[in-house]
Amino acid sequence: MNQYLTFPDYQSMGGKLSEPLFTRGEVRASAEIDKVTNNQLKNFEPDDPIWNRVKFLVFEMILVWDGQIKNGRDTQSESNSKVSVTWKDNTGSVDNLIRSYLPALVPSGIIQGKVLRV
Repeated sequence: MNQYLTFPDYQSMGGKLSEPLFTRGEVRASAEIDKVTNNQLKNFEPDDPIWNRVKFLVFEMILVWDGQIKNGRDTQSESNSKVSVTWKDNTGSVDNLIRSYLPALVPSGIIQGKVLRV
């Protein structure tokens, strides 16, 4: 698996999570990026400018998931007495981030099997 954002880079970008929480988010984000891009990012040279955009994408994905957890949005549903609440997760927010960053990053313009207009 690829690591697209290091903890020192995360901190320099203003990240406030502890290293264990950051690592959990980074692993999840990197796995999602690899899945969506069919591992196409491995074809880019280490000095390619694409990597700065990938770092920002991972940072923002971690922010979304951290906010989701802090706000209790990782709870699928909960009930209290006569009130029942089902939280909408932020999957759409993460998908939007990926769609914002990756169409310009992935030469084929493919995301989750769909061809996007770039």
